[in-house]
Amino acid sequence: MHPPEDALPGKCIVCFSRGKLRRYAGRITWLRASICPACHSRQAEPLSFILLLISMNGGPDACADVAAGVVSYSAPRYVGWDDIRVLYHEQIGDMLSLIAAELGPEYAQAIRTGRPQRMH
Repeated sequence: MHPPEDALPGKCIVCFSRGKLRRYAGRITWLRASICPACHSRQAEPLSFILLLISMNGGPDACADVAAGVVSYSAPRYVGWDDIRVLYHEQIGDMLSLIAAELGPEYAQAIRTGRPQRMH
């Protein structure tokens, strides 16, 4: 039996807060995680997920038309597309370096070039 929606354990997948959490129902429905009421009400998505999707889709300029309404959390506030574009340029290199170190350079390259199907 599953716990009630407001009694899920852990931290919010978006802002990492604890408290009353519910099952995450964002764009990545296969992910099993929890989300807090504030992030849920804003339809916020995990920042790292957004940054990787932007990378896999050709960078911010290539996906601006479909990502313009996306919201995430970057402490201490919620951020929209303009801020996410800046965060992308600041953080994607470090994220891909971490992926390369943990999984291998072919994984980081597949994400950077928008060819994640190469990842086996």
